[in-house]
Amino acid sequence: MYTAEGIIRKEYGRSRNMITDRVLAFYRLPDGAAELSAGESLIRDEGDLFGVSVVLLLADGSTLRDIDRSKCFNDRESAEHYIADLGGKLDNPGWLR
Repeated sequence: MYTAEGIIRKEYGRSRNMITDRVLAFYRLPDGAAELSAGESLIRDEGDLFGVSVVLLLADGSTLRDIDRSKCFNDRESAEHYIADLGGKLDNPGWLR
């Protein structure tokens, strides 16, 4: 059984998102995993942006980036609500930042 972090790392390795480069948490989804990350807005004084990257875990154990469900948000609450709507459950509370 893969952890949420394991699924994300299998697809992305240790690469960082250029915009949301701080990983906050990993969530297990019914069909894969999601990573919640944050970074500074490109617009001055806009605060942080929050990214949700979604990766599917296929039946054969391979992974696939789900670009249609990966999204960016202006606030953490909206990003976490979106992950909950996807069926996400915090996989490792020790990661939560």
